[in-house]
Amino acid sequence: MKISNTNEQTYKGIKILVYGEQGKGKTFLASTLTNEKPVILSFESGLMCLQDFNIPVIDCTTDDNGNTLDEPARINKLVDSIEWLKTDEAKSKFTCVFVDSLTEVADTLEKYLSKKHENNSNNFIVWKELADKMENIVRSFRDMNYYVQVFTALEDVDKDSDGRLFRKANFPGKKTGFVVQACFDEVLRLTVDQDGKRFLQCQPKAGIIVKDRSNRLKEIEPANLQEIVDKIRAPTKPIKVIATNIVKNEEKKK
Repeated sequence: MKISNTNEQTYKGIKILVYGEQGKGKTFLASTLTNEKPVILSFESGLMCLQDFNIPVIDCTTDDNGNTLDEPARINKLVDSIEWLKTDEAKSKFTCVFVDSLTEVADTLEKYLSKKHENNSNNFIVWKELADKMENIVRSFRDMNYYVQVFTALEDVDKDSDGRLFRKANFPGKKTGFVVQACFDEVLRLTVDQDGKRFLQCQPKAGIIVKDRSNRLKEIEPANLQEIVDKIRAPTKPIKVIATNIVKNEEKKK
C-alpha cells in the first residue's frame, strides 16, 4: 500500500466560495482567472460585466434555442452540465468551473420543491430535501478534482444566540447553508473599502464568517482569484530544508 506525505499532495482542484453583497463584483472575478481556462455555469442574467472578455458560458436558465426554462428544467440542465464536465472533451477544454450563483441555484431548487410539496403542511420536508439535494450538487462538483471550482453567493446578515450580527453566504434554510459551506476549502467575502477598492476577506474576524483551509492567505487579499489560487498551489519548502535554515540562523546569532 502506497503511503504519501501531506507536503507531497497536489491541490489542483481547489474549491472556493465567494460571497458578497449584490453589485460588488462577484461575477467579474471570473475575469481574474488569467492562467486558468474557465467555463461559467450561469444561473442568473448578470454576465454583462464580462462582455469584454472571451469566457465560455453554459446558460442554465435557457435551452439551446434561447427559450426560458422553468425551475425543474434549470436544475436538470445543471445536472447534465455536471455530467458533461466529467467527460474527456470538457477536461481538454477547461481547467476551471465558475458557478454564478449558488444562491440562485438554491433558490431555484427551493421554489421547485415548494411546488412539489405544496399539498404537504410539513415545511420541514422541503428544507430537508433542499439541504440534501444542495449537498449532493456541491459534492458532485467536489469530486471533480481536476478543476479549480469557484462558486459565488449573495451575502446574508444574521444574528447569533446573543443577538450579535454576523455576515455569511446566503442560502435558504439554515441546514442548507451549513452543509454547503462545509464542502469548500475556501469561503471568502468580497467587499469594498472606503476608497472603493475591492478586496477579499480571507481570515475570520468578529461578525464575518470565512475560512481558509490552506493557511496560505492573509486576512485581506486583493480581489484577484488567480493570485488566491497561485498562493494556495505554491510549493512549500521541505521540512528538512526549513529545519536546516533554523539551525544556520541560530549559529549566526552565536
